[in-house]
Amino acid sequence: MMPSEEEKTQILEAQMSNPDIPLGSAENFLLTLGSISDLEQRLKLWAFTLEYDTIEAVTTLLFTPVTIRSVPGIYRK
Repeated sequence: MMPSEEEKTQILEAQMSNPDIPLGSAENFLLTLGSISDLEQRLKLWAFTLEYDTIEAVTTLLFTPVTIRSVPGIYRK
């Protein structure tokens, strides 16, 4: 959902040629997204962080050693 340079230019040109007509919510949204510096890289980093937390949790569950003593009903003293 990244606005292209062409889309941003078209929206800004339309805004300048018709200053008395407010932009629609979609156009405002695209301009707002377009104004965020390095948005694509930030979104990729955010997605990686979310995925990493999930992968780390699953890996911890899969590779945490389970001893016989920790399984109820198996170990008797």
